[in-house]
Amino acid sequence: MSPRAWSALRWAIGAAVVAVLVVTLDPAQLAASLSHADLRVAVLGIAALTAVHLIAAETWRLLCRRLVDTRLDWTDAVRRYYVAQALGGLTPANLGGDLYRVQAMRSISGSYAAATAPVAVQRATSYGALSGLAVVAVVFLVIGREINAALAIPALVVAALTLASGAVLIGGWRWARRGRAALMRRFLSEAAADLDHERDRLPSAILIGLGLGALFHAASIAATALLLASVDGGAVTPAAIAALAVARLAIAIPISPSGLGFQEGALSALFVGIGLSPATALAALLLARVSLLTTAIAGAVALGAGGSIHRRAASPSAESVSR
Repeated sequence: MSPRAWSALRWAIGAAVVAVLVVTLDPAQLAASLSHADLRVAVLGIAALTAVHLIAAETWRLLCRRLVDTRLDWTDAVRRYYVAQALGGLTPANLGGDLYRVQAMRSISGSYAAATAPVAVQRATSYGALSGLAVVAVVFLVIGREINAALAIPALVVAALTLASGAVLIGGWRWARRGRAALMRRFLSEAAADLDHERDRLPSAILIGLGLGALFHAASIAATALLLASVDGGAVTPAAIAALAVARLAIAIPISPSGLGFQEGALSALFVGIGLSPATALAALLLARVSLLTTAIAGAVALGAGGSIHRRAASPSAESVSR
């Protein structure tokens, strides 16, 4: 199947799941929820979901500097990240966006391996942070007897798989780096030393990725809670926010763009479990999907903007800064 056909299929699957939810739930209640939404709060929530990618862009910029000594101007990192988000929505699991960032870095960092490292570590640590938040949310809901095992177990399984996929990303990258280092040690000891130095930076890079990844997902959950408040202010409870965190795991499912359909289905089921209207959950997430459009528009605008990437000089002072 061609990339264009696969992209169309992903959107079709997500839209079909949403359509089934709309028909299965109360369409009249859903329409009423959307028509009576507070537009000022909704616009604020959509703007926040669009702006939250600034955190992810800064994470990428810091990981580039930490792992491969490549410094991105902040504005350039933001520009490229939004372009990547626009492209990623058209490809499975946002891979198109990741490939765009790798390609953008490759000519500066010197190799695909070096350009891939920050992207792989960011994706892996973002998955790890999201899994951690979701597990905490599931435990909170179970302790409060808000949901039963029928909902908790699938959520924990998805969280475990998401965490495992992140671990595979980092493990695979380290395996590739070790193999390359072993080969280069036979011929070029200085280059091998550089590879060892990059490996030594990985633990701190993982901490950066986990910390900012948790901030990114927490901010996204808070922004989505604003959209929930715009639909029904009384629905914003600790249990509802925990349900938002659990349902957000669906963005890691590579079947539809940003978990379209699957996130709506998961949150609707969780809202039934905690005694809230599933139509309210669906209405809030339909508003959240508008941020996919605003982010794509921001990426299209950013595509025409200029920017630069600089390779940091290997000087003692620069090295001390990176450490």
